[in-house]
Amino acid sequence: MWPLLTKRLVIDSFVISEPELNLLIDADGRPNWAIAPAAAPEPAEVAPSQDREPPLRDVFLADLRIEGGRVSYADARSGQTLVAEDITLAASLPEPGRRVSLAGQLRLNDEPTKVSLSGDAPGGVLNGERLGIAASVESRLLSARYEGNVTRRPTMGADGGIEVDIASLAELLAWLGQPLPAAQPDPGAIMLRASFTAEGDTFELPDAVLRSDGFEARAKGSSIGGAVPRVRVDLDSDPLDLDLYLPVLQDEAPPAEPEEMAQIEDALAGLSQAPFDLSGLRALDATVRVRLGGVKARGFEAGPIDLKLDLEGGVATAEITEIGLYEGVLSGTVKLDASGDALGVETDLRFDRISLGALAIAATGEAPLSATASGRVAATGRGDSPRDLVESLAGEVSLGLRDVVLANAPIEPITRSISPSCCRGYPARRASKGAWSTTTRRPTLPCAWRRSTKSWRATISRSRCRWIRGC
Repeated sequence: MWPLLTKRLVIDSFVISEPELNLLIDADGRPNWAIAPAAAPEPAEVAPSQDREPPLRDVFLADLRIEGGRVSYADARSGQTLVAEDITLAASLPEPGRRVSLAGQLRLNDEPTKVSLSGDAPGGVLNGERLGIAASVESRLLSARYEGNVTRRPTMGADGGIEVDIASLAELLAWLGQPLPAAQPDPGAIMLRASFTAEGDTFELPDAVLRSDGFEARAKGSSIGGAVPRVRVDLDSDPLDLDLYLPVLQDEAPPAEPEEMAQIEDALAGLSQAPFDLSGLRALDATVRVRLGGVKARGFEAGPIDLKLDLEGGVATAEITEIGLYEGVLSGTVKLDASGDALGVETDLRFDRISLGALAIAATGEAPLSATASGRVAATGRGDSPRDLVESLAGEVSLGLRDVVLANAPIEPITRSISPSCCRGYPARRASKGAWSTTTRRPTLPCAWRRSTKSWRATISRSRCRWIRGC
């Protein structure tokens, strides 16, 4: 009784034999451990926690053991199942000045796994002191470690370092009941190293490194909470092959082509007239800087990539310093303005020396046209729905082609710079191929854009093709 009178809890031994816990989430997402609380009266106003003395100053537990335990988890939505059996844990909360320790082992989905935890006596953190902690999980497929500190005053916080080593991502996911599709390759071994600091609603990531087979990425950043959180991210990465992490696409038979394409009454009929939800652009302020050696996905490649994204007050601005595209470069700016009632778009993009032949091979496996393209796309628009936005677009498109070669055409390659010619008559159906003149050696590219609810006119010069609204 005397220890309790001095706010000290002392337990000599506490042993739990063969406990069993079954956790289940049903098909509607309801967990069986969530119990709706009974309605409670309004709590009385209390002083802030830092002004109240904790109910216990120290807790001492000489011997805590769990023997022969079992825990299962099943999610009816995904089919994931986890079973931890033969759980054996031993822990102690010793006298002041000695570290807390916990060590145990179990079989998780039949894979032997060891866990450990050690740290300063918890009485210190109850009194507002810093609590040092070290924790680890070790198995054949996963090794995870954390070492750092936890604080309670003046606000809750933590800091430290995290180390994660995965022997095989595919084997790890299969072990945890979420296997990759059979046709998807194994991304292989993965290593993560990161340090962080968190205090209240502020989070700092001074450095994080992710390594995989032939790949390394580094990141740093921070976040500050509030009515509108502020996030900063800086990412540098080697070339990234996303095909290692994406599901394999199944081959599908191409749709049968109709004998004659039906006349298009409204080219914008497929665009929604539902209002945009602009809340996402207004809910966060962010600065993101990305520098990638390249990206490969679904047969397409781009890189190097250097761009910066600023989001503030509902206005997102992407400054593209460089995106390498098929022997050429794309640069410029894209701006989305959600600060008002409608979404505004402003683009000014330039592309230089892009190989259309290499792009066609990546897209279709064939290159009926080979040329080097350069030009500019500048457009502005504003609308409260996708259709309204597209209908409001106005701007200028310029395109120049060099070294044009058309496969199997009875003409010689064109090596001088040429400009496209657009027709004015709005044909009854979209044309699929350009008409070539063997005398002038200059292609005539039919207009592919049909008049919808608003009229358009195409005007041509040697260097640009301009769409003008309201003609």
